[in-house]
Amino acid sequence: MKTSLDTNILVTLWQGQPGALALTDLLLKLQLDGPMVVCAPVWVELCGLPGLRPSEVSRLLGELDVEVEFEIRQMVWERAATAYAAYTRRRREAGGGVPRRLMADFVIGAHGVTACHRLVTADSAFYRRCFPQLKVVPPPD
Repeated sequence: MKTSLDTNILVTLWQGQPGALALTDLLLKLQLDGPMVVCAPVWVELCGLPGLRPSEVSRLLGELDVEVEFEIRQMVWERAATAYAAYTRRRREAGGGVPRRLMADFVIGAHGVTACHRLVTADSAFYRRCFPQLKVVPPPD
């Protein structure tokens, strides 16, 4: 069972934020079921963290035995586009104005649905709403 990780999960771990220890335990348990991966947009977001170059991000992911899936199939882009269009329509209809979500969020969710079995994210409400068929695993409380 392949598990995808959202950017916020790795930031919590690497920055030692509250909950990092419990999150480490969760990831170790999930890793027993199969590989852990991130899609390319997560890797790019991680490279934007202060002081981290791409080589450092790749090294840190390697230490966690997390693979980066750089190739993103057309099916992922199509699913992301469909979810993004539905999101922007809901925002307009609710009078919420311009979208506040980044395109990367939709690619991460679509990758989770099409290429993985589940997504570990601290943003579970968003992913459940936009990708109801995605198995979302929130971090422990």
